[in-house]
Amino acid sequence: MAIERGVYMIMVRNRKVLALRRMEDEDPLFKGVLDYPGGRMHEGEEMVEAALREGLEETGLRVEQIEFLREWKHLWDDGSSFHVTTFIGWEPEGEVRLSDEHSEYLWLSPADVLAQTCSADQRQSEIFMSWLEGFREDTRLVERKIDAYDASG
Repeated sequence: MAIERGVYMIMVRNRKVLALRRMEDEDPLFKGVLDYPGGRMHEGEEMVEAALREGLEETGLRVEQIEFLREWKHLWDDGSSFHVTTFIGWEPEGEVRLSDEHSEYLWLSPADVLAQTCSADQRQSEIFMSWLEGFREDTRLVERKIDAYDASG
C-alpha cells in the first residue's frame, strides 16, 4: 500500500494565522471545521513545492518566507496513516481568494483556533480525533514560533 502524503501551509500575518472553514468533505465530520491550507502531494512533487502550491490554490496568497514546522501522521479512512509535513508561511502577500473547498476565511490568533469545539460525533470518531490532535499540535507550535519571533524582534 502506498503511503499517502500531504502538506499544510500555515500562513501567519501580523501574529494571526489564516484559518479556512471547510465546505463539503468526503467525511461529513469535517464539514464546517476550521483548517489550514493544504492537501495531497502530487506524484514527483517536493514538499515545499506542494505547500506553496496548496497555499496559492486555496487562498490566492503568495509566500516568500517559508519555514519547516514538523512532520506528523494521522489515521486515514482505510485504517492506514496519512503523513503530513507542515510549513509556516510568514507574512503572505496578496488578498485572500478562496477556492471552492472553503466557505470562509478568518485571521485568528492561535488561541482562537485552539478554542474550536467538536461535536459529540466528532469526539467519537478515532479518525477525526487523530487529525484534530495533529492540527492542534501544529497550532500550538506556531503559537510558540510567533511568540519567539516577537521576543527576538
